[in-house]
Amino acid sequence: MNPFAVFAKKEISEIIKTYRWLIISLIAIALGFSCPIFAKLTPKLLEDYVTGGITINVPEPTYNDSWYQYFKDCPLICLVSVLLCFVDSISGEVRSGSIINMLTKGVSRTVFYLSKYSVMVVIYAITLFLCFEACNIYTNVLFEDTAKVNFIVSYVAPLCFGILLLSLLFLFEVVFLNVIGSLGGVIAAYIALMLLGFCKQFEDYNPVLLFSNNSAVAFDADTPSGFAAKILVALIISTIATISGIIIFKKKQI
Repeated sequence: MNPFAVFAKKEISEIIKTYRWLIISLIAIALGFSCPIFAKLTPKLLEDYVTGGITINVPEPTYNDSWYQYFKDCPLICLVSVLLCFVDSISGEVRSGSIINMLTKGVSRTVFYLSKYSVMVVIYAITLFLCFEACNIYTNVLFEDTAKVNFIVSYVAPLCFGILLLSLLFLFEVVFLNVIGSLGGVIAAYIALMLLGFCKQFEDYNPVLLFSNNSAVAFDADTPSGFAAKILVALIISTIATISGIIIFKKKQI
């Protein structure tokens, strides 16, 4: 078995043994199921809590309300769960000294870095998909009139932006080798992209818009214009961050 597969298998084994994968999966599924439930119950809850003769006309909930809840909360919470799971992935190995044993056996730092990074991205892709499918299935169960949601808008777009931030997480991990620096760098990058969202000249290319509430275009038969460019930018930044992280890691004194 090649070194990449060995390290990837080791990483997956550790995630399973520490129940991190189970916890993340349950969070994702619960989030997905909660979207249609919350959309269905919101009018009833408002009616029950309104007192004093006040009348509120709440429209009948639809599948749109369910997907609105999905876009508003689910991709972000899934991403944060995975970020917290892997935030100490490399720096923790460096501090404990366990990385020394691995590298002295002839395994390159590139293989070590990419194996951990690949597992993290796969875990995020599966986590987001579980959440997406849970919402999709239960929305079709609770609401009679439903429409097919656009898979690129609802899954591929937030997945690509999530990969961008996960790539930056690993980059900041090898730069700072601590949790605070890693999370601080990711948060700073996210805020910077959010601020760029206010600039009209960057609007067509800003990948943070892949992660915003796109429920208004979630049911378009064709992928809305501009999504392809934003996805491409997200993947380019992810690639640059990954290559930069590997270069810095190879030069880092351990």
